Formats: sequence, structure tokens, C-alpha cells
Amino acid sequence: MHNAQFRNITAILAVIFCLSMPFAVLADTSNTIKETEFVAKVNGIGISGKDFNRSIEAAEKQFASIGNQQGNSTVNVKKEVLDRLIDFELMLQDGKKRGITVDEKQVEKNLTAFSGQFEKQEDFTQYLENNDITVAEMKEQMRRSLVMPQLQEALRQELTAAIHVSDQETKEFYDGNIDKFKRPEQVRASHILISVDPKADEETALKARKELEAIQKKIKDGADFGEMAKTSSGCPSSAQGGDLGFFGKGQMVKPFEDTAFALKLGEMSDIVETQFGYHLIQMKEKKEAGMVPFEEVQERISQYLSQLQLDKAQQDYVKAQREKAQISILIELD
Repeated sequence: MHNAQFRNITAILAVIFCLSMPFAVLADTSNTIKETEFVAKVNGIGISGKDFNRSIEAAEKQFASIGNQQGNSTVNVKKEVLDRLIDFELMLQDGKKRGITVDEKQVEKNLTAFSGQFEKQEDFTQYLENNDITVAEMKEQMRRSLVMPQLQEALRQELTAAIHVSDQETKEFYDGNIDKFKRPEQVRASHILISVDPKADEETALKARKELEAIQKKIKDGADFGEMAKTSSGCPSSAQGGDLGFFGKGQMVKPFEDTAFALKLGEMSDIVETQFGYHLIQMKEKKEAGMVPFEEVQERISQYLSQLQLDKAQQDYVKAQREKAQISILIELD
């Protein structure tokens, strides 16, 4: 499994990094919560009004954008933010229990890199004042952020070790979702492209066509299509001898698609013109429409079912952290 598969934990990290790191756009802190007040306590550790206010500002912008896209603006931003701040604090505390430490040299390096973005020291100082944050606070946020990759890796090893998907489970999923494994007709083709700008004049276009006609003649005289593609094609696929892999209908521009699907196995087309220029196409392989064999998708199904188990394990981890913690909410969230 890869770190990217840690969706729930990664979601917590993404939200919190966005909300609390100094690299984000920090908010106007003229909110109703006093900066010196705690909005919650997690095992006796307070979450400050200052962090909460900054997080609210950033989150409102994020959720507003999501709401506009999805037609949903009913998110309780305060509750969502506080929940994520609590989860973040719980994970930090868990990291400490696990003996995870932060290299202070890395903290200083990160601070130097950040402050180095400003042309003058005075500009950095002004930034700190404008965003109501001190160097000490910034370094603490950096320390906290450096804990998370280490904790995430520890959790990756811990949670994935307990995950197992049997062959029977993958087969049962395949049989129960057979409609999802229908495959349309596909072809595998190679091509040679002589590129022509759509705005090119007639003389330039004619020169390109003649160039491809010369290549076409060499292939008809016995030259290897793939080798000619490597030396002459203007498409990135030239590195693979022009091989485009398998594709179905609707994936290529119409003139190219129509020609490719009409070819017989091993046959080379006449010159085909598209918006990209002039092509020679060679049919390499064809797959008829039908069901994808179980053996072909077994590994992907196994990965999918493993991901479902991993998602559940992540949820259980966060839930367990909350259940054994003493959490006090000190503000009204309605």
C-alpha cells in the first residue's frame, strides 16, 4: 500500500496543514473567540482561540468553494474545524507516545527556507506582524507538521500488516459486480505522425505530407514500421516505436479512430489527416467487446478491497483515539 491510500488520515492532515501552517493565508483574527481562550482541551492540552480563528477563516473559504461546486453550503464550519483540530492534537499526542521526535535542525532549515522567500528581513518581520504570529509560534507549527509524516508511516505499517484479502473474497466481488467488468471493443495500434500546425499554409502542409509519403514507401519496401516511428514520428509514442497501447472508441480523434478500427491485424493504413498532422497507422492487436476475465482484474479487485479495509482501519484508529481521550469542548458550536 502507498501513503496516498490513507484517505481519512490524509484528509485530516490536508485540512490541518491548510488551516494551521504559517504558509497558508492566515486569517483576520477579529472573530468572536478570544485568542487567549481555549476552544477545547484534549487530555488537558488546550486548543487556542488563535489557532481556531485562523482555521475558521481558511476553512470557510475552502468549504464555500466546495459548496458552490456541489450545491451544498450547510457545513457547520466551526464544528468541522474543531473536530479536525482535535483529531490533529490526538494524533500529535499519539506520536509523542510512540517516541516520535523532531530534528530541530530540520525545523531551523524549514524556517530559514520560509523566511528566505522574502527579499529583506524587514519584509519577513512585517509578515509576522500582519499575520499575528511570532517566530516561536511558527517554529512550533513546523515541529508539529514534521511529526505527521513519521506518524503516518508508522500507521501505514501497523494498519496494512493486519489487512488480508482472500482469493475467495475477490472472486465473490467479481461475481457480484459482473456488470462492472464489461469491456468495449478495443484496438492496439502504432502510428507515425508528421506534425502540422492547423494554421500552417498549404505549402507547409504539402511538404509534411510528402515527407510521410516517403516514409510510407520505405515501409512498403520492407522497412520496419516501429523503427521508422522511432526515427521519424513527431509523437511522444515514437520512443515506443509508435505504440499507443489499447484504446476504445471515443478516445481518439474521429478520423484516426475510424481508420484504426477498420484495419485488419498487421495492416498499415493510407495517410490519415487530423488536426495534429498526417498519420500512418498500423493495427497491432484487437480485443472484441465482452467480459474482462477475472484473472485480468483480480489484482485490482484485491487492491480495492484492501483499500476498503484500510479505510475502515483508519476510521477505527481515529475513533479509538477519541474514545480513550478526555475531550472538553469549551465553546458553543451552533
